[in-house]
Amino acid sequence: MKIYKKEYHQKGFFIVPNFFEKKYVNKINKAISEIHKSKNVKIYNDRSGNLRRMEHFVFKNTLFQEINKKFINFLTKVTLKKQILFKDKVNFKPPLGEGFHPHYDGVFQFKTQDGKVKNGWYEYTDEFNNILLALDDFNHENGPLEVANADHGSFEKLIKNTKLDGTPEIKNELIKKISFVPMYIMRGSLVVFKHTCPHRSSPNNSSSERRSLYFTYNNSVNGDFYEQYFFDKDKSINSHKSLIGDKI
Repeated sequence: MKIYKKEYHQKGFFIVPNFFEKKYVNKINKAISEIHKSKNVKIYNDRSGNLRRMEHFVFKNTLFQEINKKFINFLTKVTLKKQILFKDKVNFKPPLGEGFHPHYDGVFQFKTQDGKVKNGWYEYTDEFNNILLALDDFNHENGPLEVANADHGSFEKLIKNTKLDGTPEIKNELIKKISFVPMYIMRGSLVVFKHTCPHRSSPNNSSSERRSLYFTYNNSVNGDFYEQYFFDKDKSINSHKSLIGDKI
């Protein structure tokens, strides 16, 4: 645990190999296949009509509630701050599925239906921690997650690094200065990273899906925003609600 704390403090991200056994990952994938057919979860397709993302499902399934508790326990030990779930998603990356441009999480502005401008996730709080669980092996061919050292500063500072187009995408002229590290990991492994770590992925050029479970947490002392986040997302008039990438 000590080395994870050190890496998180210095870089803002680290890898945990084999956090879950393969049998447990198989159980998770089976649960995902079952729950994504439910009308009670949020489903997004890519521009080709392929299933690309599922959200808002953790508290509708006992297995995902169990995983959430395991993640909270682990992340609380790393950050030394009690954590609470902010948002949940499964990324389905089908064969030839699109990648994502380099971006932060939550650093963008959106408009409400009454025209008010809101500062992305910073409307809720200002510190978030991501846990990504690989549900398939991540390799060069299928476009693994790539992560860079965390940037620091206020929302006002960080948003100046973005394209200011309603997405958290980072300006093209800054990307060449960023050193991204590909997360070549086996299924069952974790990538833990701060929301201010620039991250991206390339298209899936393999013949198989490249799936991941992706939970975001905030310090519980700052509040529980899970239901409010999804309510606000539904009410937002931004066009960029799910997929911000294309074939890069």
